[in-house]
Amino acid sequence: ANNLPVKMVPTPFSVAASDAWFATVDGSDLLPDVYIGRIPVNSDAWMTSVLDKTKAFEATPRLNNATLVADNYDASAGDFQQSSEVYIFPYLYALSGVSKAYLDQYQPPIVRSTINATINSGRFLITYVGHGGEDLWAEEDIWNISDILATLNNSYYPIMAVFSCNSAEFDDPSTECLGEEFVQRPGKGGVAMIGPTALSVNLYAERIASGFTWALADLKLPRIGQAWSYGLLGLHAFNPNVSELEVYVLLGDPALWVNRP
Repeated sequence: ANNLPVKMVPTPFSVAASDAWFATVDGSDLLPDVYIGRIPVNSDAWMTSVLDKTKAFEATPRLNNATLVADNYDASAGDFQQSSEVYIFPYLYALSGVSKAYLDQYQPPIVRSTINATINSGRFLITYVGHGGEDLWAEEDIWNISDILATLNNSYYPIMAVFSCNSAEFDDPSTECLGEEFVQRPGKGGVAMIGPTALSVNLYAERIASGFTWALADLKLPRIGQAWSYGLLGLHAFNPNVSELEVYVLLGDPALWVNRP
């Protein structure tokens, strides 16, 4: 397969890939004007895997639960548990079950086992707030690509929203980021992931988290691309000029049915 070039944009920390750039076609603002997502594959086999998981998600009755994960407190970066409790949890009131795996409350092995157990038993939504890298969450490494490869989904493929750093850094063809592995692995991981291609400031990630979760679980918008646009709208209303508007991406099909009318 041929590797397609991506648009690189400047950020306060570096340059990073931006899919939003392809969809900002009207006006001078940083908001995409059409729903956009990326299926991050480079082979027919990976594409078939993503399509199979997408069809399985849409053909299965929607689950009504979530798992919230957060890093431990960092005075220089944020109170990640509070971010999860304030900007995500309040919009999940209609769900029948919400599990929490917060590093301020539990040891890393318990957090990891909770994440994996809830994926294996089936989840609609999994969120993470905290430090992270291209292939893991938190300095304590509470979840990584190896965990994705070990999941036993039983045909339940969750949506994952990661408010961290670099988790969707898809632009290096020599490596696989967490988001790529999560979406493309046959029978593993999930159906879609939201995350940044670069470093992310928690203050701005909170606004994306709030808008997206509100649209997905409270407003119950039918397609993930619509819900994702509310995340960007929430941040744009708070600050219309930050690079998080450009470097957060949706990996997966933006037309994915997430709430049937």
